[in-house]
Amino acid sequence: MFIATEGTIPQREYDVFVIYDQSDRQDVEALVHALEKRAQKVWFDRRSLIPGVPWQEQFQAAISASKSVLVFLGKHGFDPWQHPTYAVVLTYVSDGSAVRVIPALGQGTTPDEIPMFLKRFRYVDLREAFPSMLDDVVANKILPLIGSLDERSSPSIFLSHANEDAPRVKELFFALGEAGFNPWYDKEKLVIGDRWGEEIKAAIKKSDYFAICLSKTAITKSGYIQIEIKTAVAEYQRRPNGMSFLLPLRLEPVMVPKIPLDATTYLDDLQWMDVFENDDDAIKLLTEAIWKQWKKRQSFLSQ
Repeated sequence: MFIATEGTIPQREYDVFVIYDQSDRQDVEALVHALEKRAQKVWFDRRSLIPGVPWQEQFQAAISASKSVLVFLGKHGFDPWQHPTYAVVLTYVSDGSAVRVIPALGQGTTPDEIPMFLKRFRYVDLREAFPSMLDDVVANKILPLIGSLDERSSPSIFLSHANEDAPRVKELFFALGEAGFNPWYDKEKLVIGDRWGEEIKAAIKKSDYFAICLSKTAITKSGYIQIEIKTAVAEYQRRPNGMSFLLPLRLEPVMVPKIPLDATTYLDDLQWMDVFENDDDAIKLLTEAIWKQWKKRQSFLSQ
């Protein structure tokens, strides 16, 4: 069995792992060439596969050793052989930190044709790039995404909510993912067999932001949501003064609860945002606000 070990594929050996339909090979070869011109180390099956070793095992090892997985969506769609590859990709993105997934739209396709499991990720549009603009698109749109995982340019956001609000929070999860963030939502992140309590506490402590999704149910409900909030408040107190962490989000018109954060500050002292259902501008305003807050944090840390 071929597995990722120090003697085979070192951790994060590759910048880009490329998945594509064989019918789109010509476009993908041009894309790989453009990436390599920019000093990117690319895992490309045409020359990276080892004869005699099961391809599924090689894919698993290579993905685990890559910074990013670029899924090329071309005019020929997908062959059935690729579906097991999707499962491998999902295994390595389940915790939101192992690898960045980058859907890339090729000639003859549209955003509507992006598979459901890829819709949460920000895609790169290459439809008008071939051939003359390909180098520019790689430099200006793909390389920043490849590097952002290690450079911490994409904040992680824990979504705390009452179970009754799960449908709305799921919408937020996918919308934030499409906007380039790394959201954490229990229904999408936890898998069977996880020690869910430990996983949730660990995710809160690792997150850049803790979004409290407020509704009539959430502010009156007892249960694990209260443990999440207590964990987040402790994390808020641990972080430097002046560094934002808690993000109150109102899912409906409710009073922001007066939860004590420290000796002088309560939750309702923090600026909140409304993300009411059927408000088309809510998500756009939220993502813009989080990016602004993230830039403030980067500036704070650089001082």
